[in-house]
Amino acid sequence: MIASPEDRNLPEGTIVKALDGTLALDTTDNRTIYMIAAGSKRGFTSAEIFFALGYRFDQAIPIDLSDYPSGTPIYTSTEPHPNGALVLDKYDGRTVWWILNNQRQGFESAEVYFTYGFDFAKIVPANDADMALSIGSLVKFRDGTLVNDAGMYFIISEGQKRRFSSIAQLNSLGYNEINLISADLSIYTEGSAIE
Repeated sequence: MIASPEDRNLPEGTIVKALDGTLALDTTDNRTIYMIAAGSKRGFTSAEIFFALGYRFDQAIPIDLSDYPSGTPIYTSTEPHPNGALVLDKYDGRTVWWILNNQRQGFESAEVYFTYGFDFAKIVPANDADMALSIGSLVKFRDGTLVNDAGMYFIISEGQKRRFSSIAQLNSLGYNEINLISADLSIYTEGSAIE
């Protein structure tokens, strides 16, 4: 998508960092693995704890973490997984929970899960402490997701659905209809129409 003159006049934002729950191999030493949680890097105090939480070395992606502040180290496997972790329900073996702000949140659908850039290889088994967390609200589509809801076209923005007048308008704004996900958005609040 090509930036419009209005887009170019927006104030500069901050650099986008790794999403909470990212397991990262720090490229500054190419040996230390951290969990990104609340914007900080949290190290594991031992390989035993790392493995006890269900993680594997091949799940870590290389990232330069030199500008991430250090968070509290992960020193036990009996507490809930760190903020941002994806865990598989230990009772039903099907529900994926996203650990956020001391709650476990389920995803509205697999399509919603994928809009966050997740794949199923990032999921680890839930422990008793995860399952004891209260259940938060359902995770909805990520902002910026394009959705085809029964022939009406929307973009998700600030958790609301915003309608395009037509597929032609969607394309004229630089979006590609190939990126549309077919889904029912009836539970979403409708925001202002796209102009």
